[in-house]
Amino acid sequence: MMNSRHAIGIGLILALSALSPAHAQSFSGAKGLLFRAAAAVLGQPQQQQNMKTTVVHSPTGASIPGTMGAGQAVTDGPVYRPISPTHGQFPGIFDGFSVHESVRRGHYPRVALTFETYGATLACWKVRATIWQSARSHHDERFELCDAPLTGKDDLGQPMVIPDPTLPLSSVIQSRHILPAPGLTVSDERTTGPTPPRSPFNINIGSTTPNAGLLLFQYKAIVSRAMVISGYASKSDVSGGNTMLSAPTAGSAGQLFWVAGFAPGGDQDH
Repeated sequence: MMNSRHAIGIGLILALSALSPAHAQSFSGAKGLLFRAAAAVLGQPQQQQNMKTTVVHSPTGASIPGTMGAGQAVTDGPVYRPISPTHGQFPGIFDGFSVHESVRRGHYPRVALTFETYGATLACWKVRATIWQSARSHHDERFELCDAPLTGKDDLGQPMVIPDPTLPLSSVIQSRHILPAPGLTVSDERTTGPTPPRSPFNINIGSTTPNAGLLLFQYKAIVSRAMVISGYASKSDVSGGNTMLSAPTAGSAGQLFWVAGFAPGGDQDH
């Protein structure tokens, strides 16, 4: 349980962050939060002064709207933070997905995520996305994905914070086997591609791993946001609290997206 000293400390950190010169000059309050997060969802690069991360460890998840908390690290900064290139294909790569078009192209594009830095106590994980446009054509993009609020627009076209997608997408993440579409090959091994694994997102974390339970929860928080940023999961579905049947259906039909693995030495909890 958080004692009063810790509660006061977190309150001071958030207050100081809100009153910093960079914040005062560029953003204010919730408006600044929505602007930064919306820009992140659209894949727009942020100025360096706006890339600062306020990390809050909250057992209640109530410190930052749109995040679950649950004891892991969350931030009020952008969800998607491009490293190289600054304007990549990853944001929205699956928007407007068409089964017919995907089958015609041989079930492409395909995206494999490799986590280069990660941890239960890390709000932002460094990611390498290997993007395949065909069996012979691929490239890598590097960026950070953060456990932070996602935004969309309401029916009036105004920005709004989307409820945390971790729980709505948990069943998709934990799905152990995809049903391959005709002509699609899957593997029992995780690689960067182009062949996807049978279990796209479900991973095993041993009990001897430091912070195993919290690490798994943080993993789900990061992956669920990757699904939304890429367009693999619909923002409207997440906002509506649906069970996200559309994501695994699209995945087996050719909208292929999976976790390739974790870089050795990338665990920041050690």
